[in-house]
Amino acid sequence: MNTKPSPDHTDCQNLKSENEILKLRLRGVEDNYERQKEKMRQEKDVQIRSLEESKEKLHEKIGTQTDKIRQLDDNNETKANALKQMKRQEADLTYEIMKLEGKLRKSENVNEDLREQVKNLQNELDILKEKIKKMQLEGEPNNKVEDILQTIQDQQKMQMEEMRNSFKEMQNQIAAMANDKKKSTPRTVNIKDNQNVQLALNTQTAHGRTTFVPPLSPQFKNENRQQNIGSRFGFGKQKMRKT
Repeated sequence: MNTKPSPDHTDCQNLKSENEILKLRLRGVEDNYERQKEKMRQEKDVQIRSLEESKEKLHEKIGTQTDKIRQLDDNNETKANALKQMKRQEADLTYEIMKLEGKLRKSENVNEDLREQVKNLQNELDILKEKIKKMQLEGEPNNKVEDILQTIQDQQKMQMEEMRNSFKEMQNQIAAMANDKKKSTPRTVNIKDNQNVQLALNTQTAHGRTTFVPPLSPQFKNENRQQNIGSRFGFGKQKMRKT
């Protein structure tokens, strides 16, 4: 004769089904967490490689600009030495011209050769002064190259700071995802009466074996209470006897 499953057995099966569903949900949460974490790592790896390449390019630019500055310094030093030499020549020519002009003033006779010599020296002095003026203008410090170098160094510092912030952001996001994973992990099941029942299964020993005793739903408790009251007064449900 067929018998209906007891309410205890039905609730047990329901809880087992809910438990399997929760395991699937938990596995889905963990898989999604790992996928998101791996995706973030890949994106950050791309950013880090890009920053590393930019860093290398900046180092190359700095090296090139440093070489240019070194060359300019060498050229400036050469020009400075040449300028000193020309100024000494200027002083010598000026002194020679003044000495010849003094002789002309003291001479009673007109000395055309001496006048011609003074004129030639004066022309030579004028040419030398023009060269000195031009070299002084060209020998001014080249601030443009130094400004470019400073700009490149500032860019490098900024990109290195971005790299550090990117690492920190990645760590914070992974930590936040781990926290969300903990929060989203299901810990209770929802049965027909829409009340939370703990996943921990109560057990008791009966006749030498361990059986599952689930928490009773309010509906089942109410039905059981009515049966007990009915049987007490003689009008409860009667068990079927074997014929």
